[in-house]
Amino acid sequence: MSTALSRNRILGVALLILLASGACKNPFQSGLGDKVDLDRPVVSLDAPDPGEFLRGEVTFSGSASDDTSVSAVRISFNGGASWTQVDSYNAATTQWSHTLDTTAFPNGRLTVRVRVVDNAGKQTTTEDLLFTVDNEGPRIFVLVPAFADGSATVAIGGILAGTVTDAEGVYFGEQDGAWYPPQIRIWPDDGTLESDVDWITPNLIPIDPEGTSPKVDFDYKLNEEVGSYFVRVRAQDISGQESVLPERVDPLVDPPPLELEIVPGFGPPSLSGFAFGPDPQTVVTVGGNNYARTDFSFSVTASDSQQLAGVSITRNGEEVFSEDYSSDSELVEYNQLVGGAGLDDGVYEYRIRALNSLALQTEISRTVVVDTVAPEVEITNLRPVVVDDSDSNNILELVNGTIRVNVAAGDENGLNGVKWWLRPDTDPAPTDFTDGGTAFAAAPYAVDIDSNNYDDGEYVLYVGARDRAGNQRIIS
Repeated sequence: MSTALSRNRILGVALLILLASGACKNPFQSGLGDKVDLDRPVVSLDAPDPGEFLRGEVTFSGSASDDTSVSAVRISFNGGASWTQVDSYNAATTQWSHTLDTTAFPNGRLTVRVRVVDNAGKQTTTEDLLFTVDNEGPRIFVLVPAFADGSATVAIGGILAGTVTDAEGVYFGEQDGAWYPPQIRIWPDDGTLESDVDWITPNLIPIDPEGTSPKVDFDYKLNEEVGSYFVRVRAQDISGQESVLPERVDPLVDPPPLELEIVPGFGPPSLSGFAFGPDPQTVVTVGGNNYARTDFSFSVTASDSQQLAGVSITRNGEEVFSEDYSSDSELVEYNQLVGGAGLDDGVYEYRIRALNSLALQTEISRTVVVDTVAPEVEITNLRPVVVDDSDSNNILELVNGTIRVNVAAGDENGLNGVKWWLRPDTDPAPTDFTDGGTAFAAAPYAVDIDSNNYDDGEYVLYVGARDRAGNQRIIS
């Protein structure tokens, strides 16, 4: 018995010595070791910067670290739906990198995330890092004249017109170093070198002049002499991608240019007989400006001594009508809805353009102010009056002699008349501004009414205002 007790004491002392010296792991922290790993790893993307445009091969790089050790660094190009181990990670420098071929992705937004995992299985993932893949330059179309097999004929004074489109946006700012808006180069077929000819910036019409425009129209009036010419068009999108027309097959070699023959012309087409409808009162013209409060239409006759090619109509720069013709005269009609699915209140400029077969054009414009809101009108003063207080339910105001009436009226787009009526209370109220009444003189609107000119009795005072679009409001 004493031998067993001695052996237990010796083992107990040995265990205490081992615990005190730290020669073994704490048995009360089984599985945790000497140190508990509570910190998450850290990861970052250093290049490229979020928001950049990406094209071709792009190398993503950044850092990943942990207070113990990093197990893996992964990257996702679809918002975390799938992950790929990065190409390289250097634990000593904590730097990682991964090369991506962006041509394997469609043009548009690319959502990138980066994730680091440590040996304990804890992980950290970046927020969504947004980029735009853009491996295509803008698309260029020459619409006028119509080129067939790379050649076209146009009259002196005709136009060269087209459009440039790009999903991410067409660059249309001022020429600045390597950046340029849609441009045209035209040179004679007389041995002149293309490289000796400057690029010309034509008239540009972006559909969104205040922002990133996905479409920019252009036109250039051809004042060159009769003869044979070459033409090339170039454009750039907001990521710096360039396109030329005719399109390049070899990215380093320009293709043969378009061929253009300029010939004597017979004069541009004409646009005549413009009229609003469906009746003369639908659109009201006041002071040279046109006002509409309901659906309207307009018509115009396009004609040419030789042959029309087409007529187009734009509204505030956006094409709303286009028709090809091959006759010498056409009546063109356009119907416009107002309110609901139609136009909101506002100012709209319509440009009607006629083009003939030799690319000569004529253009006219009309501006219409759409106004569907009636003017404001209020009786601000009526005196002297005597109120009969003998009956609290009697709201009649008694007058005798001359009474002064003051009225306030106004409309955002201007008034086209203010009137007053004083009618026996047995007569119907005026329902239309043309239903009699007496017009006020110019503002401020005031009138003195001599009650001695009226028989004794009960009357109702009405005042009304009409705006330039024909909206009206009558109150009493």
